[in-house]
Amino acid sequence: MHLAGVGECFVSALPFADDRMRKDLAPALPQLLSILPLEGGDRLEIYRRPQGSILLQDLLEHGARTGRCFAPQDLAWVVSGLMSIAEWLDWAGQAHGCIDATSVFVNPETQAVALLGGWEFSVPFGHKPSALPKRTLELLPQMQLGGRADGRIALKQIQALGRDLLGFDAGGAALPEPVQRWLSWPRTGEVQRDHAGWIAATEEAWGPHKLLALGVSERDVYRH
Repeated sequence: MHLAGVGECFVSALPFADDRMRKDLAPALPQLLSILPLEGGDRLEIYRRPQGSILLQDLLEHGARTGRCFAPQDLAWVVSGLMSIAEWLDWAGQAHGCIDATSVFVNPETQAVALLGGWEFSVPFGHKPSALPKRTLELLPQMQLGGRADGRIALKQIQALGRDLLGFDAGGAALPEPVQRWLSWPRTGEVQRDHAGWIAATEEAWGPHKLLALGVSERDVYRH
């Protein structure tokens, strides 16, 4: 079975506490629409892209192309959304091995965050991943030595993505100290505590969460 097929099987088997949780999380997870057979036994899997959503990598490239510089508080909600998904993964005992700008979709107008890609690199806690992207292995070198999956896998990736999005590794001079601290602390694998710490850091830095207009929409990025 191809890695993509493994990812689809993994997602379809994910647990939910009840129907309400399933409904709440559905927009944040991949939804397979159809499978087209290809020559040589390969197949093309077509997934639904939620209305208004943009691949995070495309959003960042659009910003660079148009000279748009996003302030840290403009993108902090992406980390918040991913931490909510990480809490559910932790509850479900599942590790996702590819959380980056190529697997995350965002809706700047509603601040919805979806983890639609990379599920082929997922594995239950306590198991050894059969494959992981290079970036993940760089963040978690112990996984190259037979390490077993736990909550730190998602947390380290989200922290690294947050560092990229908020400009931490570019100097981080514009970042308030509480946010810098969260982005630099080692992640323990205690997802709920780390999520609460992120909320506290952003509220101390920028006040209670607000729906800030980013000024970029799906139409701007994917204009034909």
